[in-house]
Amino acid sequence: MEDVISFSQILTMAYHQKTLNFTPGERHLYSNTGYNLLAELVSRVTGKSFREWTHENLFAPLGMNDTHFHDDHSEVVPRRVYGYGGNDGHYEAVMNGLTALGSSSLFSTVDDLGKWVTNFDAAVVGGPAVIERMRTRGVLNNGDTISYAYGLNIGEYRGQPTASHDGSWAGFSTTLLHFPEQRLGIVVLGNSSSFNPSRSAYQIADMYLADVLTVEERDDKPGPEDSVPVDAATLDSYVGTYRLDPGLLLEITRDGDQLMTQATRESRFPMVAISQEEFYVPAYNAAMRFRRNASGQVTHLDYRDIERKRVEAWNPSAEELRAFEGRYYSEELDAVYSVELRGETLIAKHRRHQAIELCPLERDEFRGSLWFASVVQFVRDNSGDITAMLIINGRSLDNEFARVRELHEFLTR
Repeated sequence: MEDVISFSQILTMAYHQKTLNFTPGERHLYSNTGYNLLAELVSRVTGKSFREWTHENLFAPLGMNDTHFHDDHSEVVPRRVYGYGGNDGHYEAVMNGLTALGSSSLFSTVDDLGKWVTNFDAAVVGGPAVIERMRTRGVLNNGDTISYAYGLNIGEYRGQPTASHDGSWAGFSTTLLHFPEQRLGIVVLGNSSSFNPSRSAYQIADMYLADVLTVEERDDKPGPEDSVPVDAATLDSYVGTYRLDPGLLLEITRDGDQLMTQATRESRFPMVAISQEEFYVPAYNAAMRFRRNASGQVTHLDYRDIERKRVEAWNPSAEELRAFEGRYYSEELDAVYSVELRGETLIAKHRRHQAIELCPLERDEFRGSLWFASVVQFVRDNSGDITAMLIINGRSLDNEFARVRELHEFLTR
């Protein structure tokens, strides 16, 4: 039987959280929970369910008759499409028991979403003031303007302004792309986790807007033919793990005479050597430069003008790993993990999902095998005893699980 996560459970978890990722306005980090809270706010202010209100005020006026927020996971939806995962010709259905109004759980079609993006120009629903507000970019506490606006990413593509948003969940991948000056909207929906809807959307734009898009400058973008030879020992010295952000890691590996890069939950991409220290990544349209200390050791790489620290390799013995075994409890989430050693691998178990394999990174820090546990870090007190476990991913930082020493201690919490 599939796990079901209800909207009320999501709100309850948010209510019990005691800390924030950072001071509000200090930086921007996309938040599903923020949209969940907005959906609840709409319901409380209007006295109607979020599904009812959005139908009456948004979807029905636009003729979006096949669109609704799915607030009952057991409801049968005619002609429903399911999401699939896997690759290499082997696919499996991805179960989806999530009800997350506002951030997810929107059932729609390409035709209906075409009507939605058309409203960006016609402004039938909301009027010009609302459409303009949707395009207003956020400003941080330090005065920097970010690309994210009110539910839209504001940018440009080949010289033309754009508004867009991507999404993915349970095997589905989606992109909505709008060119306001050309009044062109592109909607791409896919039901395979291996499908890249964003690439397809921009390829469609290349065809429809060929006469107004600027020609891409390719001369300064190195290709395989521009690669310079780098000896195997130098390539091997760059192989390792680098920290992009908390919960977001970058793996550099070697494939023959070429380096490969792979960020957390992303595909593996080739790197083109343009010097002995600098490598261009066509998939990122950016270069990475490896840096060494005075002793000649590679300590970090520079990527998009930010220093990304190399994670120091840690190879603990089985006895060292055994010290992490035990139960860990989060009062905020009312959840328990059991950490145990299986053979030579440390795993974290929870009753709702498969075991998380923990691969050592730095001392007391592990890479988790599931997406929501990109990094798992253990905390010690002044005497060196392990007191807590932190689960970290790209959007939720330092979720603390206190170590429970004895069974009676857990039962009385």
